[in-house]
Amino acid sequence: MSISRESIYSNGYTARSKIFRIVICFAIGIFVGLCILRLNYIFAIALVGGGIITLGSMFSLEFGLTSLLVLVILFPREELFSFSIPFFGGGLKATDILLFAILSGWTIRVCFLKRNISNLLQSFTVLIVAFVGWSIMSAVIGISNGVYYKYSLLELRPTLLYLIYLPILSEFDFARVRRVIWVVLLASTIVSIKGIILYSFGIGEPATYTGGDIRVMSIGFSYLLFCLLLTMSFYTENVWKKIPLLLIMIISLSSLAITFQRSAWLGLAISTVFICYASGHQARKRLLKAFAYLTIFVLLVYTGTAMRSASSLSPVVALERRLTSVLGYKEDVSAQHRLEEWTAAINRIQTHPIMGNGLGYQLKFYSPMYSEESKREGFASSDFYIHNSYVWIATKMGIIGLGLFTAIIFSILRTGIHQSLVLKGNEKAVMIGLTSCLVALFVVSFFGPMFNEDNLAPFVGFTFGAIQVVRRSNHRETVA
Repeated sequence: MSISRESIYSNGYTARSKIFRIVICFAIGIFVGLCILRLNYIFAIALVGGGIITLGSMFSLEFGLTSLLVLVILFPREELFSFSIPFFGGGLKATDILLFAILSGWTIRVCFLKRNISNLLQSFTVLIVAFVGWSIMSAVIGISNGVYYKYSLLELRPTLLYLIYLPILSEFDFARVRRVIWVVLLASTIVSIKGIILYSFGIGEPATYTGGDIRVMSIGFSYLLFCLLLTMSFYTENVWKKIPLLLIMIISLSSLAITFQRSAWLGLAISTVFICYASGHQARKRLLKAFAYLTIFVLLVYTGTAMRSASSLSPVVALERRLTSVLGYKEDVSAQHRLEEWTAAINRIQTHPIMGNGLGYQLKFYSPMYSEESKREGFASSDFYIHNSYVWIATKMGIIGLGLFTAIIFSILRTGIHQSLVLKGNEKAVMIGLTSCLVALFVVSFFGPMFNEDNLAPFVGFTFGAIQVVRRSNHRETVA
C-alpha cells in the first residue's frame, strides 16, 4: 500500500501540534505554580516563555532560528546578555541556550530519525567547521597564556553561533529561508520605529562632530542596514507590494541616519552599487525611482523630526557634519584612537603571527580619547574590542584563523555574487538581498568587529546557510 507524501506531512504536523499543545499546557501549569509560590509574575513569564522557546527550538529548527534572530534584533546587547543561568562559575546566556537547543534537536533528528546530511558534504562546510575548531583552540591558547577563562569563552561565543549553518543547510528549503527573512524584516522595522520615537523625544547620547545633536545607540545599526538592503532587493525584483516596501525603506533609512554611524553609509553605498549591478535593466530603473521617493520622504520625515525633536539642530545638518568629519581625521580623537589601536594590534600580531595571542586577550595602548574615570583626555586603554574584524582575528587567532575566515568570506561572496547574476524571480531577489548584507558587513567590518559580535553572529550564520540553500534549490530545479 502506497502512502502519499501529503499524508506523511499531515501526520508529521499533527504529531508536532500535539507536542506543542502538551508543552503549552505544561508551561501554563508551571506558571500557575510559580505564581502560587508568590514569585514575581514577570520573572515567571520570562521563565515559562524561555522554556517554551527552548523546547520549541528542539522540535523545530525554523522556530528556534526565528526566535534566536528576533531576540538579538529586538533587544539591545546590554539587555539581552544581562541575564544568565549560573554554569561552572560563569553564566549561560539566552543565545547559548537556544544554540544548544537547536543543535541538540538537530542532532537527535539526524541520529534517530535518520535525516539526510549529504547536503553538508561540501568544501564550505569544512571551512566553517575548521574555523570553529580553530576558535576553540585559540580559546585554549588564551587560557594557557594566563587569560581568565571567562574572557576566552566570552569571545568564543560568536564563533560557536556560526554552527547554526549546519542544521540550516541540512533541513531548510527556499520557502523556510524566505519566511525567516520576512520575520527579520518585521523585527528590524519594529526596532527602526523605536529608534525614531526615541530620537523624536530627545532620548539618546551626545553625537560628536554634529554641532550638538544626539544619536540613538540603544538600537543596533547593523539590522537597520540589513533591513534596508533586503527591502531594496525585494523592491527591485517586484517580490511584494511596492508601497509597503517603500515605507519600510523610508523607516529603516531614517532610523539608520539617527545612529550617525559613518561606516554604515559606506557599507550602504557599496552594497547599493552591487544591487544595481546584479539587478536587470528594468530592476535598476525601479531602484532609481525608489531612490527619488526615498529622498523626498526622508527630507519630509527629517523636517518633521527636527521640529518635534528636543535637539535644536536640524538632523540633516547634523548628519552632513558627521559624515564630512572623516575628512579631518587628524583632529578626530576617535580616528586617532583607532590608529593607535591598530598600531598596537599589528605589533602583537608580529609577536605571535601564526597562533595568535588567544581569545580573551586584551590589547593595551595609549588612547587620546576622553576618560570618564580620570575626567581628562588621554588614558591607558586595555580592551577586548578592536575596531576591525580582520585585525581582531589576526591578533587573537593568528594567520591560521585569519586565513580560514578569509576563505569563508570570499567563498560565500563568490557564490552569492554568481548566483545573484544567474537566478531569476524570488530566488534572485533573496540571493541579492542576502549577498548585499554580506557585502555591507564585509565593508563595515573594517571599522568594527562586526563578524565577531554575538548579537550579529546568528544572522551571519543564517546568511551563510541561506545562500547555500538557495543555490542548492536552483541547482535541483535546473537538473530537474
